[in-house]
Amino acid sequence: MLKAAIEYAVKMIVDDQDSVSVNEQQDGDKIRFIIKVADRDIARVIGKEGRTIKALRRLAKLIGPADKEISIDIK
Repeated sequence: MLKAAIEYAVKMIVDDQDSVSVNEQQDGDKIRFIIKVADRDIARVIGKEGRTIKALRRLAKLIGPADKEISIDIK
C-alpha cells in the first residue's frame, strides 16, 4: 500500500509517468524506497529547496507503519 501511494504521488508530479518506478527494500525495522524517474523529472521530484521530496518523506512516515524507519531516495 505504501509503495503504491508513493508511486502514485510521484506520477502526479512528473511529466514522463511511464519512466517512474519505485523499488522497496526491507531490512529488519527499516524500509527503503528507491524512486527512479526520467533525468528531466528529477528536479520536479526534489522540488524547490527540496520541498517536494520532504513532503513525500513526511507522507510516507504518516501512512507507513509506525514501528519502521522509512527512507526515500531518488536515482
